[in-house]
Amino acid sequence: MQANLARVFGEHDASRRMKAIAELYADDGILYEPDAAATGHAAISQAVKTLLSGLPPNFVFTRSARPSATTVSGGCAGNPVHLMVPRP
Repeated sequence: MQANLARVFGEHDASRRMKAIAELYADDGILYEPDAAATGHAAISQAVKTLLSGLPPNFVFTRSARPSATTVSGGCAGNPVHLMVPRP
């Protein structure tokens, strides 16, 4: 899960993010979001790109102190954000 945070959700460079997605997700992997799902590497990368574009440039996803199997959190300037990510 930490590799997913750092290499997928923490990566702003599309080519490096796609390489990480190819290593971490199955070809037909699904990223579930609250109101949508992205299937396949390109769709997952696009969903992450869309998510990152709406966050401050210095935003960093971090593992919460007491993570569940699928919940991670992050934030900047004291504004926490929680995100559901796929199980590895």
